[in-house]
Amino acid sequence: MSLAARSDPTASPCTVCNGQPRDDLTGLLPRGAFMAAMAEALRRPGAGICLLLLDLDRFKAVNDSLGHPVGDALLRAAAARIGRAVRAGDVVGRLGGDEFAVLLAAPVDGRAARRLGARLVKQLSRPYLMGGQVAHIGVSIGAALVGPIGQDADGLLAQADLALYAAKAAGRGCAKLFGPAMRATTDAVLALRLDLREALERQEFTLFYQPLLNIAQNRIEGFEGLLRWHHPVRGLVAPRRFIPMAEQLGLMPAIGAWALRAGCAEAVRWPEGQRLALNVSASQFHDGRFPALVAQVLAETGLAPARLELELPEAALVLAGETALLRQMRALRGLGVGLALDDFGTGHASLTQLRGMPVQRLKIDPSLAGDTAMLRAVLGISGVMGFVTTAEGVETPAHLALLREHGCTEAQGRLISQPLPVAQLWTVSPPRVPRILQAA
Repeated sequence: MSLAARSDPTASPCTVCNGQPRDDLTGLLPRGAFMAAMAEALRRPGAGICLLLLDLDRFKAVNDSLGHPVGDALLRAAAARIGRAVRAGDVVGRLGGDEFAVLLAAPVDGRAARRLGARLVKQLSRPYLMGGQVAHIGVSIGAALVGPIGQDADGLLAQADLALYAAKAAGRGCAKLFGPAMRATTDAVLALRLDLREALERQEFTLFYQPLLNIAQNRIEGFEGLLRWHHPVRGLVAPRRFIPMAEQLGLMPAIGAWALRAGCAEAVRWPEGQRLALNVSASQFHDGRFPALVAQVLAETGLAPARLELELPEAALVLAGETALLRQMRALRGLGVGLALDDFGTGHASLTQLRGMPVQRLKIDPSLAGDTAMLRAVLGISGVMGFVTTAEGVETPAHLALLREHGCTEAQGRLISQPLPVAQLWTVSPPRVPRILQAA
């Protein structure tokens, strides 16, 4: 059997890189270069192109059960199959994780887009033989054609996104082409995208802060800064709505830089010893200039590096090569900044990876709150490996009591406090905390 994982994806007939940056794992165009190629194609007169967004089905389950190296080989194999399925002149990119995209060059119409979608579903659903193990995955595809009056990149991406959502809603393992019935939803999504592009300039972002409770010492020892968007018409837009959109539009590095500056400028006024925890998006973290930005902000604000902790999402581990990841982490640790692995327990990090990472803290994902056996196991492993731990999503006294019993370092969640605007930070008074603990 000829294994796609052993073939070179750059040898396929599609236009892959042509001197542009490559995705480390698959050799395809990374997100930024793919989006630039799409914008350039749309600027050409009479562009008749089609965008396909591909999301691998069941990849996480395979990655969890067979391990990270098999997962990486599977992504390379899928990339090679995509490359062989498209035509010369088409552009293929990896947008991140198990998400891919194809830009079909003219001439193309709805019939051609549907044919390719069906072919990709068939090809990517065939079994994969990985080091003697057979893996079964599939793919869901959303496609959108440039209309007769043209289209911009945001509009085309929004339409393909909605078609992908329709494919997943239909049971996955299929391809859907954007149609008129989806247009009303697209207009709303596109309007939000356009507003999001201007939100930073209009100073519509703010940080709310959620207290971090040291369980053993019964005291608040810091706050996590959480991004909020005050839309002038919609009010507070939920982070789950705009942060993935900002990532997709390439806005998170700029928004994240704002959050870093705003949070550090606020934290320097807190009592000594109170730390600031901030989420870092995958696109920020893998930018080679990020450690220099952190150093600059610390110098500008005067915040001691030890009072800043940066949280890297566990899912980001699949977005870059291990060498690049470690280089960034070590550069940040060299500044004296703390590092935490966020959303731990969602299945992306292996124990082998953790052993070699300069991380001090694991933030336990809220999804483990109702799984007592798993929670105990994670806390036990964390203790053996020398990590301090913060449990997110703590909402009940029983949950807090379990965490205290098994040696969890910190708790964060609605039981202690909702995220608060800066003016209300110190309303979480010390007397309130012992009462919570006694109730547990």
